[in-house]
Amino acid sequence: MLKSSLSVAVYAALAALVLKLSVFAMDAQHGGMERYIFMIYMLIMLIAVFFGIRQFKIKSEATTTYQQDFKAGLSVATYFAIIVGVFTYYYYSRIDPDFFEIKFADNIKPFEEDVMQKAIAYKEAMTKDLPAEKMQEIVAAKDEAINQYKKFYSGFHIFFNPTQQFTLTLMWLMFLGLIYSAMTAFFIRKFPGYKK
Repeated sequence: MLKSSLSVAVYAALAALVLKLSVFAMDAQHGGMERYIFMIYMLIMLIAVFFGIRQFKIKSEATTTYQQDFKAGLSVATYFAIIVGVFTYYYYSRIDPDFFEIKFADNIKPFEEDVMQKAIAYKEAMTKDLPAEKMQEIVAAKDEAINQYKKFYSGFHIFFNPTQQFTLTLMWLMFLGLIYSAMTAFFIRKFPGYKK
C-alpha cells in the first residue's frame, strides 16, 4: 500500500507543481489566481485520493473494509500534502521570494491612503480655529489610522512568509485530505465494481 500511495501522491503533486510553475512563468501568480491555484490543489487532491483508494482496492485480493479504504486515501493525501507543502516553502523562499513584498505593497495602499487623508485633515484643522471637541476627534482619527497602519505592517510579515505558508498549506491539505478520504471511502463503496 505504501508504494502505490506514494506513487499516486507523487504524480498528483507533480501535476500541482507544474500548474504552480506555469502560473509563475506567465507572471499571473498575484491577485485572484492565488485562490484558483488552491482550489485546483483541492481538486487534484480529491482525484488523487480517489485513485489511491481505487488502486488499493484493485491490488487487494480480499474484500476491503471502510477503515482500510480510508487509510489508503489518507496516506495518499498525507504524501500529497507533504510534497506540496515542501514545494510551497521552496517556491516562496527561492523561486518567487518577492511574492509577499508585492502582496504587502498591494494590501498596504488602503492603510497608507487612510493615514494620508487623516494627516491632511489634521494639518488643515491646525490652520483653522476649531472647537476643542472637533480637534480631539480629528487627532483621535489620525492616531487610530496610524495605529491600524502599524498593526497591519507588523502583523503581515508574521503570517506571510515561507515558513508560515508551509505550515498553513500542510495543515489545510491534511484537513481536506481527512475529509476527502472519509467521503471517498464511503462513496466508492456505493458504486458497482468498487464494492470489494
